[in-house]
Amino acid sequence: MGDLEALKRGEAQVIDTRSLPQGPEVDGLLASGVHYYMVMPMIARGALVGALSFGGPEKSFPDEKVSIAREVAMQVAIAISQAR
Repeated sequence: MGDLEALKRGEAQVIDTRSLPQGPEVDGLLASGVHYYMVMPMIARGALVGALSFGGPEKSFPDEKVSIAREVAMQVAIAISQAR
């Protein structure tokens, strides 16, 4: 998922799938065309409760998609926090 401490600070991470240790998960991502993905932290009440990720063949992530992912991550984090 990237740098856990950075995720705890609310910083999104961009991961190069090919840099990850080999395994069936990485093989599946690459076979699906996910060469890069962004991990968006889900933070509620100041705590990291999970992460949302999305990706594709390119390293660039349009601002609009990042903004949508950030909003979805925030809403899911709130829902998880309330469910607990």
